[in-house]
Amino acid sequence: MYIPTQWLRGSFKYLVTNKLLTQRQERRVVVKMKEKLAKGNPSASDRAQELEQLKRTGKRIAEMCMHYALYISGLKDLANSSHSWRRDSTDSGASTVLEQVARAAFATDHVSVGGLGDSFYEYLLKAWLMSDKTDLEAKKMYFDAVQAIEAHLIRKSSTGLTYIAEWKGGLLEHKMGHLTCFAGGMFALGADDAPTGLTQHYLQLGAEIARTCYESYNRTYMKLGPEAFRFDGGVEAIATRQNEKYYILRPEVVETYMYMWRLTHDPKYRKWAWEAVEALENHCRVNGGYSGLRDVYLRHESYDDVQQSFFLAETLKYLYLIFSDDDLLPLEHWIFNTEAHLLPVLCTNKKEVEVNEK
Repeated sequence: MYIPTQWLRGSFKYLVTNKLLTQRQERRVVVKMKEKLAKGNPSASDRAQELEQLKRTGKRIAEMCMHYALYISGLKDLANSSHSWRRDSTDSGASTVLEQVARAAFATDHVSVGGLGDSFYEYLLKAWLMSDKTDLEAKKMYFDAVQAIEAHLIRKSSTGLTYIAEWKGGLLEHKMGHLTCFAGGMFALGADDAPTGLTQHYLQLGAEIARTCYESYNRTYMKLGPEAFRFDGGVEAIATRQNEKYYILRPEVVETYMYMWRLTHDPKYRKWAWEAVEALENHCRVNGGYSGLRDVYLRHESYDDVQQSFFLAETLKYLYLIFSDDDLLPLEHWIFNTEAHLLPVLCTNKKEVEVNEK
């Protein structure tokens, strides 16, 4: 299949130049393609990850359509605004989670690599890779952020488990969310391009995060991980609050397994992935599909009766790839966005992008 140069050209140009960026250069975060409408978030807060996603995905679409002038005149302003993040009171360099609509000023002191912030850091790295390693701005921003995350958020438990905490209201909260488990794969994926002498360090960091997230699964009765787990009060990698004990078929842990398998071929990642498959079959399989669980520590299933869309789009996709050959969607040619949709690495032939469907 070929993606023609005219693909999305008219609609994308109209939306970017006339809707996403207003005359006052205000950022719009809700877009309806059919109605050609764009508006701001009603809560007056924009998420940093959405800003980065719009920047990176928009650039790629522009490249696929040969609309480079469009990117320069429209999206470049959007790209620059995301780089104007301010450092919070910890001087951590890690982006705060929420960014005010219409200006690059932050509305919260919550620093997290998990929910509402995860994709921001991920897209910095993937923008560098997707550009065929020509986007030096994205590379610098990524490694600056990673160094700050290491310095201020990454900790080790008393038994040696590495975890990523959160910064809230000037205090470090020793909690790691399931969403944050994607970071193991992110650290490993960026290891080859790390500053001199740090390649093995980031591969090891990815492996340590993968191990911690595996333990969060292994320490439950269902062998599936909770929404968040803590490292305080003598507890390690266990959810202690009832509202954190649920599992909704999330993909982040098996996502990290997939990257770690592809990059190291250590058989333990396939072993851990297969344990997840068996747990899904034993505890989440219901008539008509798969259901989330209200409490992964119970000895009997309490279903939430919801099959999340990301279970199909991400969880099953990553599990399938773990047990597939590496030449199926090779990482040097394809980038998975935060929803596991595929984007090709920038080709030298910009007239059209050939997509092989097997």
